[in-house]
Amino acid sequence: MAATKKVVRFDPQDLLDEQVALIDEQLEEIDRRLAPYKKHLEVKQQLLSARRALLGHGPRTTGGTSDRLHLEDILDYLKTNPGAAPSQVAEHFSVSQPTVSSHLYRNKGRFINKDGRYWVRDPKEGLDTAEDIEEDDDAAEED
Repeated sequence: MAATKKVVRFDPQDLLDEQVALIDEQLEEIDRRLAPYKKHLEVKQQLLSARRALLGHGPRTTGGTSDRLHLEDILDYLKTNPGAAPSQVAEHFSVSQPTVSSHLYRNKGRFINKDGRYWVRDPKEGLDTAEDIEEDDDAAEED
């Protein structure tokens, strides 16, 4: 009598469930570690809301976050802060980094990207390619 071999079938849902469970465990651990700082995080959100209201960005009364950002905002910021990274722009406007990166990508003809930092393209001022960025401009932003 021949033994029958049980075939175990791969179920991708099992893998997904395992990964979600691992992520949930990590999130719970982070929440546990952040618990002592809850009050600080609340104060931070209040300060960010006040900052948005003063700058005229995002909701002024709800305290919610807003990813509403305009190209002109980014242009103005990079003109006064050349060589800023998308994370710096996002922090300044209290928006997500993907929001800033999306604007930069959609309007890439208006910006120069050098090593993940951005300048406003200005051919009249001799700033048209990454090679036009002087090394001291580059180094000054790293300080």
